[in-house]
Amino acid sequence: MATPLSLARWAFRFRLRTALFILLFLQIPLAYVFYAQLRIQRENRAINYLTRGSGTVRRGDFPFDPMQGREDIERKQPIHQFLGTVGIDEYFYCVTRIQAEGVVYDSSFASAIEDLPRLRTLILSNPLLGTDVRFPTRRHDSLTTLTIWPSSIPSGFIRSLSGCHRLETLSLNYCNILPSQYDEFSSLSQVRALHLIDCKPSSHSWQFLGQMTYLEHLDIPFHANISDAFSYISPSVRIVNADSCTFGDSHPQITHERMALEELSFTNTSVSLEHFLVIADRSPHLRRVGFSRITFKDNELILLKERCPTIAFSRAPY
Repeated sequence: MATPLSLARWAFRFRLRTALFILLFLQIPLAYVFYAQLRIQRENRAINYLTRGSGTVRRGDFPFDPMQGREDIERKQPIHQFLGTVGIDEYFYCVTRIQAEGVVYDSSFASAIEDLPRLRTLILSNPLLGTDVRFPTRRHDSLTTLTIWPSSIPSGFIRSLSGCHRLETLSLNYCNILPSQYDEFSSLSQVRALHLIDCKPSSHSWQFLGQMTYLEHLDIPFHANISDAFSYISPSVRIVNADSCTFGDSHPQITHERMALEELSFTNTSVSLEHFLVIADRSPHLRRVGFSRITFKDNELILLKERCPTIAFSRAPY
């Protein structure tokens, strides 16, 4: 008859293979806990760098638009000599969004951003970018939105964003971009929305648009030539906004037979009827066109409605 002591010895007796399986199943949750602790330590180190010194850190909701709350930001005491204000949005103890005002983007700031692998939105207002800085892309598979304004973009910085495979929205409004740097956009085929207001590109700078195969939304810079832009634009673009632009003397040399263009907006732009019809003929899906602060000739808008009956024209931009 088995005694209680012998039963206890039998209950905790395992083969070597069974013991290895038990250790394996125990290591899986332990490895996850270790990785979570390591990630939290890296994020805390990054947040401590971004918010070091005196000042106030705004957590949770904060203005998404960099122009919102600008007066309030300027009144705040700087967190340290480089950084004015930082807004941090956390989701399940992960930093997902950061808005920084007046930051010096150097190697230390890039290292802090690199320690936030789940960062989805980064907004830098009035940053000072060094001449040799690059965007850290080794861990940034979650970044979807990057906004920088206004600043001088160093050479090679735009190309370094190609490692952000999930980057969908890139806004470089009011930034100083040299004409030779526009070729770097050709490596950002994953971007779906590109905002380049007041970046002043030259006529040969639009060749990169043909390489951005997933681009859907484009904001044409001020004083740009719309005909040159549509000569290289990708057929996947659905929304185009043109503010303070011109069509130039030549017609748009559109190489694609059909474009996916659905919405077109002109603001304070010299619109040529002949040039616009070239775009409309190649855009069978175009349904809405907005005009704002534009003076038409006699019966020109009536003629447009007759030539394009499927398009809804409005005197306000969409």
